[in-house]
Amino acid sequence: MTEKYTYIFKSLSAQQYDSLVRCWCLKVLADNENTKIEFKLGKQYFAYNQEEVKVSEKISTQVQEIINLAGLNIHYTTTEEFMNDIKKADNTYLKFKKSDNIRNQLLFRNNIRKKGIATECIICGEDDTKLLEAAHLWEVKQIKKISLKEVNNFIKINKLQEMIEASSQYSGDFFYKKYFLANSGDNGVWVCSNHHKQFDLNYYYFDSKNGKVIFKFDNSATAEKFKKSLKGEQLSENILTPLTKAFLHKREELFK
Repeated sequence: MTEKYTYIFKSLSAQQYDSLVRCWCLKVLADNENTKIEFKLGKQYFAYNQEEVKVSEKISTQVQEIINLAGLNIHYTTTEEFMNDIKKADNTYLKFKKSDNIRNQLLFRNNIRKKGIATECIICGEDDTKLLEAAHLWEVKQIKKISLKEVNNFIKINKLQEMIEASSQYSGDFFYKKYFLANSGDNGVWVCSNHHKQFDLNYYYFDSKNGKVIFKFDNSATAEKFKKSLKGEQLSENILTPLTKAFLHKREELFK
């Protein structure tokens, strides 16, 4: 009996080429062993509180061109459940747009969870989830005020265009771009309520290059108390993604 395997891969940004090479190699091996493989192309969507890899209704032009050049006969599919998820996320976005509110706290918290960082306060290590809050690195009120030129420049520098385009049919909206940035998991960290308040008051920030905690208090006693509460002098490496560093830089500008 001939065995059949299903291989699902991402087709987003730089990953699309690596995935296609793996896909091609598997096909060659399968042909040699007379084994059938079903290929499904998946995309990583930013906006949904679900599993990271989903089957998409379309693939990028670049990937399709490579598939054609390689002579691969690959079909991709989608599911009714997935399309319903897209519709639900888009409807939620439209409600927020109507109210002129780019802060979707539920989406923001879910995206921080997806990042896989420890669920504890980055300052003191408090791990009681009832006491933890999701803090924005680049503040929502600042994102809301930025110009179209500034938001497009941030997206271009950090190579976010493909991810944004994959996340919603409204990706071209100026409002959606700000909504995307405000609720990105890379724009957030977990802090306890006390240290969240101090963060919003700009009593401390994190160096955008190495994540080092830098603080300033008018009251020396408060400064000493804060220093003693630190569980570490800088953010861990798994928190400091390139995009998180970009958001930290925006916070750093405000602090300075």
